[in-house]
Amino acid sequence: MENFEREEIMQAVNHRIGIAWEQFEGQFKFIAELLQSGLERLERKIDDVRTELKGDIVFTQQALKTVNNDLKKEISKLDLKIDRVEKNLSAQIQENRVAITRVETRLTQVETRLDRVETGLAHVGTRLDRVETGLARVETRLDDLI
Repeated sequence: MENFEREEIMQAVNHRIGIAWEQFEGQFKFIAELLQSGLERLERKIDDVRTELKGDIVFTQQALKTVNNDLKKEISKLDLKIDRVEKNLSAQIQENRVAITRVETRLTQVETRLDRVETGLAHVGTRLDRVETGLARVETRLDDLI
C-alpha cells in the first residue's frame, strides 16, 4: 500500500505541477502577446514619426536650398554692384586727377601771368617814379621861371 500511496501522491504532485505549468504557460503567453502588441504599436509609432520627420526634413532641406539659392543670387547682384561702383569710382578718381592736373597747370599759368603783371607794375612804378621826378624838376624850373 505504501507504494500505491506514493504513486498517488506522485500523480497528484505531477497533476498539480502540470496545472501550475499550464497556468504559467498561459500567463507567459499572455505577457508575450502584450509585449508583442506593445512592440508592434511602438514600431508603428516609430514608423509614423520617421515618416513625419522625413517630410519635415525634406521640407527643411528644400527651404534651406531655396534660401541658399536666394542668398547666392543676392550676393551675385551685390558683387556686380560693387564691381560697378569700383569701376565708377576708379573712373571718377581718374577724371579728378586729370581735372586737378588741369587746375594745377592753369594755376601755374595764372601765377606766371601774375608774376609778369607784378614785374610790369614794378616797371610802371619805376617809370612813374621817374615821371614824378621829372615833373618835380619841371615844377622847380617853372617856379624858378615865374
